[in-house]
Amino acid sequence: MSFPVVTVEDMVAAQFLLLDHLGISRLHAAVGSSLGGMQSIMAAALCPDRVNRVISISACLRTHPSSIAMRYVQRQILMGDPDWNEGNYYDISFPRMGMTHAREVGLRVAYRREVGQSGQRFGKHETKMIRSASPTSARTSLMIEALPSQTGERNSAEGIRPRILYYIYQRLGYCLI
Repeated sequence: MSFPVVTVEDMVAAQFLLLDHLGISRLHAAVGSSLGGMQSIMAAALCPDRVNRVISISACLRTHPSSIAMRYVQRQILMGDPDWNEGNYYDISFPRMGMTHAREVGLRVAYRREVGQSGQRFGKHETKMIRSASPTSARTSLMIEALPSQTGERNSAEGIRPRILYYIYQRLGYCLI
């Protein structure tokens, strides 16, 4: 892959260049969720005289080591897809399996990490019984098992680009403090 690594700080610096070009010298508030929240915090840190307030939703001042490790695993899954082709998959097969499984890891581990949240939403509610020709291979599919797979497949089908996810997974390990 030939595209350079872009950090949260790089994103914010580019946003301030755009604001300068538009003649906007000061923000009433920098607002964002998740990656956008990290950017709003970074904006206030880089240019405190240009940001009046920060509204950061689901973001942090530094990435937890377990999140960095999980994103590393997601990158490895994505790059392990035979169709990844070093990120140059545009004229060949789309890396659908790697994309699906990388998103599954994110949904299963990162977004539903808290037992209470997962338990309240999903519990042990079954979606359906999956049976095969062999009676010993029958298993129950629980709702919490079905959601990540469906979401990963949907994201692949809806055009979320694997290279974009790769770069996001690579750069979300940042530390402001």
